[in-house]
Amino acid sequence: MLTVYEYAQAKRLPELWLRQHLGLQDGLIIPYWDDQKKLVAVRYRLSLDGAKRFLWRSGDKPIPYGLWRTRTRIRSTILVEGESDAQTLWHFGYPALGIPGAASFKSDWVKYVIGRPYVVREPDSGGETFVRKLAEAISPVYVIDLHGHKDVSAMYLAIGDNEFRRVFDHYLSLAEPVVAEDVQPKTQRGKDFLDIVQ
Repeated sequence: MLTVYEYAQAKRLPELWLRQHLGLQDGLIIPYWDDQKKLVAVRYRLSLDGAKRFLWRSGDKPIPYGLWRTRTRIRSTILVEGESDAQTLWHFGYPALGIPGAASFKSDWVKYVIGRPYVVREPDSGGETFVRKLAEAISPVYVIDLHGHKDVSAMYLAIGDNEFRRVFDHYLSLAEPVVAEDVQPKTQRGKDFLDIVQ
């Protein structure tokens, strides 16, 4: 059983903050509250790594993670894959929403995205899927690349407290607008090329 203490140590986040402000409990139980702080879903993190890390409570429907957080007077929303990346950004004061899975973004979640939409692209096929799903729903999205880091949490663990904000702000300033046509699946891009040639 994964404890909040173990998770806090692994992610270098304050245990008390994770418990009191984000509602994490030993087990590792992660509450998903809506914008009225009503509990809508629960996700269990079974381990820090491995293939089977997450499990939803039976019958729950996923929503973006972080809807309950005060989101007034913000000019942008940073969309990331999963809870730990969102938690890391909140720890440094950034307005973020965690999407539970690269392919899980739903078009009716657009209403939760306030201001300019940024998306962190992870350097794998899931990252491409994540950007494509978001660009199909919101156009344009501004894509943040982390230049060699797997994700926001991994970047924080690699560079630490003192450098995180400076480096992340730099990557944020380099974010490029992307529309759905820019991120078609490779098979579709090939088909379009054949249509042009023929």
